[in-house]
Amino acid sequence: MKLLITIISFSLLAILECMAQSPQALSYQAVLRDASNQLVINSAVSTQISILQGSATGLAVYVETHSMNTNSNGLLSTEIGTGTIVSGTFNTIDWSKGPYFILTETDPDGGNKYSITNASQILSVPYALHSQTAESVIGFKKLVIGDSYGGGIIFWLDSSGLHGLIAATEDQGTDIQWYNGDQTLTEASLSAVYAGVKNTAKNMDSMGPGTNASQLCADYSVIVDDVFYGDWYLPSKHELDLLYKQRAKVGGFANDYYWCSNEEDLVDAWRQSFGFGGQSATNKGFRNRVRAIRAF
Repeated sequence: MKLLITIISFSLLAILECMAQSPQALSYQAVLRDASNQLVINSAVSTQISILQGSATGLAVYVETHSMNTNSNGLLSTEIGTGTIVSGTFNTIDWSKGPYFILTETDPDGGNKYSITNASQILSVPYALHSQTAESVIGFKKLVIGDSYGGGIIFWLDSSGLHGLIAATEDQGTDIQWYNGDQTLTEASLSAVYAGVKNTAKNMDSMGPGTNASQLCADYSVIVDDVFYGDWYLPSKHELDLLYKQRAKVGGFANDYYWCSNEEDLVDAWRQSFGFGGQSATNKGFRNRVRAIRAF
């Protein structure tokens, strides 16, 4: 059976973030689909994850395996650096000697016959990991807001100037409901920077399959210079406001309302006017625009 894997966050179809409670780990989430683009739900799968140096076919400096279960939305989650080690030592990887790539190999039957393979470049190493092996970041290209980078346009940078948020170059929908038609409490309430990815996952997990603002952003992907970016999500309230403030540099926005990933209650969710900037909670069934973002 031919299967496809859609990874949610930091590079290609994968979302990597430095874990505050476990600095020697990278979080990883992915959505598993079959050849008909149907979710592989509530299934035990196994994955071998390799960190490759130099290229997508380079030397494997670290390899580990994981046994996971997809949920009702085909979502699987783990932390790279905490699996069963096959070779190498995660906390001795010298991130300054990149580029590095992540190779994921998945067996949808839970064994070791890996039939789903995906390699993606790590475009930005989490600072807490990089700082352990590099005294400086000299040699990195200085990034600025408005740069075309990582499949879209940078609209926010952290204090290091190496990490931030990227917006897609165009809207992913212009007439989209926040929910999929069923009144479901998702409890997606995080509003900080980088929180939208968790809200998006909670929304999809709670609502199940169907067309909605979170699903539309998570399903978005783009190829730029032969690199595939599939780790997009619906921004949180704060992330959407940051995007609004840089709308002129990102471009392509309508003078209209845009959804964010925050739920207010069973009936309402949050949106923001890109005409005057105000945020408000409104009925989930209203139809607004969405613009996907990703972290790097």
